[in-house]
Amino acid sequence: MKRIYWTVGDKANRDRFLPGLEKSFRRFHPDDEFRVYNGEEYVERLSDPNFYPKSKMIIVKELFDEGYDEVCSLDIDQIILGDLSEMWDGDYDVGVVQNDPNYPISVWDITHPVYYNNGLVIVKSKEFAEHWNRLCNTHPLYEHYRYGEQDILNILCSTYH
Repeated sequence: MKRIYWTVGDKANRDRFLPGLEKSFRRFHPDDEFRVYNGEEYVERLSDPNFYPKSKMIIVKELFDEGYDEVCSLDIDQIILGDLSEMWDGDYDVGVVQNDPNYPISVWDITHPVYYNNGLVIVKSKEFAEHWNRLCNTHPLYEHYRYGEQDILNILCSTYH
């Protein structure tokens, strides 16, 4: 399996958070592929000032198009506190993490403990990546969801889908 970890950020966030993420990631995964995307380049290339709310789906789809079989997106403001290898185990299309129960967030009637945070997402299905991307870039209701790509992810991972 060809897999990759990645993150994206604008210059301010790369300067502020990337050193901590990279250092902590490399402590546990010195040989794994890790890519950092420059958000400003995407904003310019896509002519989309609203790139960041859709960045996960756009980049995940591109990575599958490059030939990756498994993709893990990490928010740039994270610190890795342990080995992430076990996350890849198992047969699933998408792996997500639970949202903090102290931060009440929901979409429809999807709330804690089944509302997921997309700060760390593993996608193992190109079809899932394409579907998530399509919904976030073409669905007329996308703009009405407060947390955009995260809300769509929760709908896709819920019993509704």
